[in-house]
Amino acid sequence: MIFFQQKRLHLKNTSHIFALPNDGNKTKNDGDVAQSVEQRTENPCVGGSIPSITTKPPKSRNYAAFAVSDSIVDSVFDSSLQMSDTKHPYVLAKIYPAKEKKGARYYIKYAAFDESLGRLREKIIWIPTEKTTDREKRAWAIPVITQINEELKKGYCFRNSPATPSPKNYNIKKTLYDLLEVKKSELRKKSGGTYQTALNKFFEFLQVRNLEGIDITNFDRLKAYDFRGFLKMERKNSNRTTNNNMIWVGSIFKMCEKRSIIETNPFTEIEPLPETDSEANTAFTPEHQTLLESWLQENDPVLFAFTRFLYYAFIRPKELRQIRGGDINLNAKTITVRGAIAKNKKTQIVPIHTNLIKVIGAEVVQLPNLYLFGRGLTWLSKNQLAENYAYNRHKKALEACGLEGLNYTLYSWKHTGACRAIEAGVNPRKLQGLLRHSSLAETDTYLRSLGINLQNEELKEVW
Repeated sequence: MIFFQQKRLHLKNTSHIFALPNDGNKTKNDGDVAQSVEQRTENPCVGGSIPSITTKPPKSRNYAAFAVSDSIVDSVFDSSLQMSDTKHPYVLAKIYPAKEKKGARYYIKYAAFDESLGRLREKIIWIPTEKTTDREKRAWAIPVITQINEELKKGYCFRNSPATPSPKNYNIKKTLYDLLEVKKSELRKKSGGTYQTALNKFFEFLQVRNLEGIDITNFDRLKAYDFRGFLKMERKNSNRTTNNNMIWVGSIFKMCEKRSIIETNPFTEIEPLPETDSEANTAFTPEHQTLLESWLQENDPVLFAFTRFLYYAFIRPKELRQIRGGDINLNAKTITVRGAIAKNKKTQIVPIHTNLIKVIGAEVVQLPNLYLFGRGLTWLSKNQLAENYAYNRHKKALEACGLEGLNYTLYSWKHTGACRAIEAGVNPRKLQGLLRHSSLAETDTYLRSLGINLQNEELKEVW
């Protein structure tokens, strides 16, 4: 049974059609152009190579007005690629970002086998900054991508390249900034901002330590430990914030390692600082849970429904605000969290708990294009819910119940659901799938932050 009045909306069902520049063809795909649909190539000559994944290529747009001359292609193509007598795996060149993204720095990325390193090595070609529009950038990239992919398919690879970084100078600040732009183009806006903030702290550290001009190859593990001390002692960051910043900066250094700019990531194997209980995720106590649920059902039924998706389906608030009626399948009792809105960018299926079905109602499937929760936290709307609206409204509910200042947030419903699931006897491996964690170790770490020790639970079962 739904806890609020249903308002039916009848909208004209129209498709979002992308018009091609110079002809009458239409396509529903307004993503990247003239990119190979093969992500990895199966190589029967190399054991363990990755099977190919192919689909029908998208229709090409007509970019005749932006043709690139052969001389330009030659100037940007990596001349270090050489023909090999042995077939090797590779990753075809593609343009990033895949879809138009204002303010993003566009680039072409591919990977070829490096015979000296004995593995794939990534390569990036930046698209000239004088190409200002999405159309111009993609037109410039098409012939470059085409030539690179043709050479890769013929068997070209990196040969006789040094196993260690070349004498080329890699200024630490410029190198990390360039790779940050690559990282940001692959992330959602807020996630990119998180990496930007962490790197800003790192740049501040470099300035304080007079290290801004060093080559990135000279930044060793001792300096990485010094950065951690800077965060803790000089920036006064908590252990948890310090650990997070070390992870985010370390991931940028990992990109350097993958591109053979550095031999090893100096942030690898630096043990995290212990995090206190006050820094852990906070679930509601049973008493506070009952109190808040009762208040929400009586005073804010739509917000109560919103919390049920966190509690039973473990869908994150920022994912939930983008869920549409069409993502729900009541027959299969599943919710599809599309990769475009998921935190991990993977499309995953979430089972619908019996108690959650009572909240959803059958009319959802009749309005597949509407947001489940829309502007102003309304049920089924054509307008998207503002990013922080549900958080702020939930904060007022906490205040009304006298629960402010206890480290509770809207996210606490997800934490509480995980705790109650374990208490009800849900298998940790099953809970891992429900939480959409990549490994049981990730689930173990998450539950430990909630005060639950999986090892203790397993020990009880053995005894």
